[in-house]
Amino acid sequence: MDGDYVPSLLATFYHSLPHVNITFQLVNSTFNPRSDIYLESLGVAASVPAVWLLLTLLILLSYLLSRCCDKQLRQGRSLYCHRWVLGVTAFICSATVAVGLYGNDDVHNAFLRFSTTLRAVQHNIDAVKDNSHSLKLNLETQSFPLADRLTEVVDDGKLLPNATIQRLALELLHGTTANINRSIDDMTLLYERLLPPSPLPPFLRVFDTVELYRWPITMGLLSAFILLCLILIFGVIRRIRCLLVMFAVLGLLMIIISWCTASVYVAVAMAMGDACVDPAGVIERLIANQYGADVADYYIHCPVDGAVKESGPFNNFVRQARLNIEKSEQLVAEFAALAEMHYSPKDVQPSLDKLTRSLKTATQNLATLAGLVDCAPLHRRYLDVLDVVCNKALFGLTFMLASALGSGLLFTLLVWVDSHVWIYLRKRKGYLQVAEADPFLPLSSSAGSSSRGAQGGSLNRPSLNPPQTYSSAGTYPGRHAHYRHTHTPPQTPPFPGTMNGRGSHNRHEQPSAPPLLLGPNNGQYPTLSKSCKTLESSDFY
Repeated sequence: MDGDYVPSLLATFYHSLPHVNITFQLVNSTFNPRSDIYLESLGVAASVPAVWLLLTLLILLSYLLSRCCDKQLRQGRSLYCHRWVLGVTAFICSATVAVGLYGNDDVHNAFLRFSTTLRAVQHNIDAVKDNSHSLKLNLETQSFPLADRLTEVVDDGKLLPNATIQRLALELLHGTTANINRSIDDMTLLYERLLPPSPLPPFLRVFDTVELYRWPITMGLLSAFILLCLILIFGVIRRIRCLLVMFAVLGLLMIIISWCTASVYVAVAMAMGDACVDPAGVIERLIANQYGADVADYYIHCPVDGAVKESGPFNNFVRQARLNIEKSEQLVAEFAALAEMHYSPKDVQPSLDKLTRSLKTATQNLATLAGLVDCAPLHRRYLDVLDVVCNKALFGLTFMLASALGSGLLFTLLVWVDSHVWIYLRKRKGYLQVAEADPFLPLSSSAGSSSRGAQGGSLNRPSLNPPQTYSSAGTYPGRHAHYRHTHTPPQTPPFPGTMNGRGSHNRHEQPSAPPLLLGPNNGQYPTLSKSCKTLESSDFY
């Protein structure tokens, strides 16, 4: 049955990768976690992505320093192609990270089956140990004392004066006692073979604890990577500079996480490939010191031939104990026939019936124990473990490794282009700011600017005709003074030869007088507010 398993292509590929030590010399690629040289080769393989990470960070740091120290940045350059590269690459990177989510889910499901199968194996081992110990106690506390009591009854010569019948009865009971003792010895040997603590329970506790945190943490990190890629796409579309800067900072962290996880995945994939190429040898080496090489060989290879199959290391104990109990039952049956004719029922009963039932129960328990120590159930679980680890888990781990490597490269490209974009990205132009001296502003806003504009003339003379303002209600100044919103017309530009021009001027004028403007309105257009009342003919009568 050992020919049912065939190593997968992935296992063969990972096993074929060069295993070198720190001096770059090839070492044995056989899976052996107890070997320091083998563990060193896995560490060297895991250091390749780590070295690439250091080079990547060094290059990105050099580029960012060169951009930050560049004092001739051209803010007006076109970034159309860069934005397209960012958007498309971010989308591809999201898909790459999603592949890692798929692989992580496959690995999680495979590890759950792996843990369940190993627990079933440990349950089988505990069942064999418990049944053998229980059967041993039953024989010691029930069967043997009953047979010994019957021997004492027969040994009393007062009950049966016939010495021949007495000798024959004693031979039958002594044979029963001896067979029971041999069965007890067989069960003791079987129990002692399984007495050392199994390494599976502590391993499963650590394994389940690691998987309990590994799966949600990996899912959370990969989901955060996808979310950041979507944020980058949104920032590129909306030209939001703060989002681009945030991605440039967090992108460095994502690069570090991607390449560090890739280092771990490379080492684990190579170890799983080495183990899956020769799983039988790995299992034999791991449990040979615990239960013996014969036990490992029997349950891993599980011979098909019935005679060879029944010659397993645990089967021998169960088979010998069962033969001894069957002989004891036969001897007790012969004694029962002899006692029925020569002994009074009150002398041998109820001990004889209890002994018969006890031996019958022991025979049934031994039949159950024989099924537990058979190699077929454990061999099926062994093949199930190989399928889970070497096919499903290794397949999902390959997806996670490819996702980590791809996302590491894509995040490097994204951080590089993103850093280039946000440095040269210009802010959006806001609304046009209107100057305070705008002539079409209300009087409250343009009063200061009008006064400043008036001071720009060459002459400072008092105004002969002060400007008149009209209220928004259409009345003369002085009425409805609470209406302050008036419209000031634009000033008439100075012309040559005028008093406001730079032609003739009097240097002896007082400097504090306002400039003199031509026209009845001091150089301004007379206008009315939109709410001013129009005069009609009826207003004059």
